[in-house]
Amino acid sequence: MANVPLTERQLWLQVVQKCGAVLVISFLIWLLSLVFLDEPLHHIVAMILLLGGMATGVFDNSRFPTRQPRLLKGGITAFFFALAVWNWLPPRPEADMEWQPYSVAALENAAREGRPVIIDFYADWCPPCRELDQRVFSRKIVVDEAQRFVRLRADLTDQNSPVNAAISERHAVMAFPTVALIGSDGRERTSMRLLGYEPASRFVARLKAIP
Repeated sequence: MANVPLTERQLWLQVVQKCGAVLVISFLIWLLSLVFLDEPLHHIVAMILLLGGMATGVFDNSRFPTRQPRLLKGGITAFFFALAVWNWLPPRPEADMEWQPYSVAALENAAREGRPVIIDFYADWCPPCRELDQRVFSRKIVVDEAQRFVRLRADLTDQNSPVNAAISERHAVMAFPTVALIGSDGRERTSMRLLGYEPASRFVARLKAIP
């Protein structure tokens, strides 16, 4: 039995279904990660949108219901690419975390005053460090909770610096970013130490656990 050619309406329906499937999968990943992780997996969602747009607009060899299929495919690819970029970009800053440069004197002074301390050990070449800056340290709920802390930042970008090596050894910094939390008694809560990135809501919970 010969294959019956699809009507233009059926071809349009196929295009809509393919694009809709990419959007639905992206939304479900976004929603599930928001529910279980308190923050969407923006990188994964962006990648699904980008790959889905390329699969539909670039690599799909099926018929498209238009006299200029390349133009339609290009439009679909551009649409999904724009969505991916929008999802990938960090949110607008809500607040500004004010940091002091790390020093032993600042640590000792905080201990004398009985204030807890946040120490952010970072490096300029570290992508997760930038993630923390853009998606965590710029959130109002984080900045508000951090006000009771002395906030110190140690720039360990230069791994050949003897000073930086001494700081890393003193605080057992093995990876970036590392965020150490010291209680008002002057002792680090090692179980609360953060290695890598985590969502703002979880970081706030971490701060609230420090007396």
